[in-house]
Amino acid sequence: MFKLFLHEKIAYLAAWLTLWGILLAVSLGIITEPPLYVYVLLSTFCLTLSLFCTALNIITDLKEKPFSFPKVLTISSQIEHGQTVLLLDESSLFNVNIKVSIYKMVDDIELHIGNGYVETIRSDKKIQIKITDTFNDDLWTDIVQKNSDALKRTIVKPISNEVESKR
Repeated sequence: MFKLFLHEKIAYLAAWLTLWGILLAVSLGIITEPPLYVYVLLSTFCLTLSLFCTALNIITDLKEKPFSFPKVLTISSQIEHGQTVLLLDESSLFNVNIKVSIYKMVDDIELHIGNGYVETIRSDKKIQIKITDTFNDDLWTDIVQKNSDALKRTIVKPISNEVESKR
């Protein structure tokens, strides 16, 4: 999910080595004097620093990744078999067999033009959507013709069961 940067790995390693070093030194009787608190403070500082770096990493990561639905790459229409499949870019929003709604942006309005489900997620993480229902057939014309502008304006969204039951 979140990757640790080098400075975070070093801070974690320093904190854990300091803690284990203190435990080993105390158990062997090497450290018996009051300066033990210096080592405890040092390890606490390292752990606090590493946690701060991780929190900063998470906040930065969340700010840098704007939310978006996957891009529609192409459409494969086999009319003789009654199968139309959209191919989407990879996305963590989709799982196999979930229902989806298909929209097309027209004059800054998303028009609902169809429904389907995730048929499969390929090994390259591309998502295949099997289209089950279509509405507004005139809006599908340029999509089926693989018009690049029409594909860019096509949006596929997962449907949650709760929202679907309210429709």
